[in-house]
Amino acid sequence: MPHSKLRSARRRMKYTQGELAKLAKVNLNTVSNLENGKGTISSFIAISKVLGIRIEQKPDNIPVGSWVAALRNNKDISQRELAILSGVSRSAVREIESNSRGRLRSLWSLLSALDVKPRLHKRGKSMVPRSGNDVVYTPRPLAKWIVDHFQPTGRILEPCRGDGAFLDYMPGADWCELALGCDFFEYQGKVDWIVTNPPWSLLREFLHHSMKIADHVVMVITLNSLWTKARKRDIKDAGFGVKEIMLIDSPPPPWPHVGMQVGIVYFQKGWKGDIRLTDHRGIAPVRND
Repeated sequence: MPHSKLRSARRRMKYTQGELAKLAKVNLNTVSNLENGKGTISSFIAISKVLGIRIEQKPDNIPVGSWVAALRNNKDISQRELAILSGVSRSAVREIESNSRGRLRSLWSLLSALDVKPRLHKRGKSMVPRSGNDVVYTPRPLAKWIVDHFQPTGRILEPCRGDGAFLDYMPGADWCELALGCDFFEYQGKVDWIVTNPPWSLLREFLHHSMKIADHVVMVITLNSLWTKARKRDIKDAGFGVKEIMLIDSPPPPWPHVGMQVGIVYFQKGWKGDIRLTDHRGIAPVRND
């Protein structure tokens, strides 16, 4: 079963369940449930990225839900027919295909009905270095500097609350935090701005959902991840453009130092102009002291 691969991958990397939960920004029960075949698709994705594993049969450049829909269409069956074949409700089929959200067991049932036996395969290298992790909080001086620069207005969302650094300077902003039981991938409200330091191992999923619900998105990311063919296609297909890139120094540990340039990237819906590139290395405040 796929869930047994999660357990063996964790043990190979010498993580305890608690350590893996912290790296993936989920709670301990979530890791335990996933290793026993339970839990949600979004939690499974978070854990898989940290462990550096993927569903072998699924192309990397499409979300889980789009892959399921493509498999169904290839068999020329409707969502209703797939629901009957799999024993999964039609609404659950629709939710998985549209938003890649739902119960993990439902996903396995759909794949079984589509004659796909999912195999979890080890990637070349986990996107989260062993010496670092995705649970790295934005230094408060840097959060203030970013908010002061972009001055977001209207309805604002911070999808990775963490210790609340950005929220200190965006009073009234909405927030999500998986560790606190609020999953960003289940957030459906429309907002004007998203300002966040997302988990880099889930950057594609975070950006994809951000562009669905906001017109302005500001993220602290490594810039190499911005220029992949898949990322450029995602941005274009969502009707967005990169309006501004601000180079900054990497904050000190526990931030991972992986030899890649860190920057603040501003994505704007409908933007088709030039990218404004500015260098703030040695200027932007990246330390808490």
